[in-house]
Amino acid sequence: MRQTIPTYDLSTISDHGFIVERITDRINSSEDNLLDKGIHRDSHYIFTFLQTGHVKMMVDFKIIEAKNGHIYCVLPGQVHQGLLMNNACGWFIALNVDLVPDFVRSAFEEYLVDIMPLPVSNSESEKFNKLAQVLFESCTKEMMATKKISLS
Repeated sequence: MRQTIPTYDLSTISDHGFIVERITDRINSSEDNLLDKGIHRDSHYIFTFLQTGHVKMMVDFKIIEAKNGHIYCVLPGQVHQGLLMNNACGWFIALNVDLVPDFVRSAFEEYLVDIMPLPVSNSESEKFNKLAQVLFESCTKEMMATKKISLS
């Protein structure tokens, strides 16, 4: 019997079309644990910044590994599965396709065939961390403001 690979949509977990979270929060989440999803696709972009730790995943049926100080992207529709997250610390950003400009989308889809984790230097790592923290704080404030408005 042939099984279909499920596709997850960001709208089931975010009303805003994006999520910015610490990787540790995604690992520890009982509702949306990265390692519990099995083989699947997502209809959105996933950007990860691994500060420390070791991550192993399958993307389009190839094993990908990253350790300490790497950035990575999973494109919408790519088949993937989290296999290992050992002491992983960093940031997870999911972004609805509609929020990515067409010219950026085409760059990802047309020019980047085998996307591999890219190492980042210590100074780049500090910058990515600060940027992700600002995004996280801004997103959290935006989401809280939206909840207050909708409750009124």
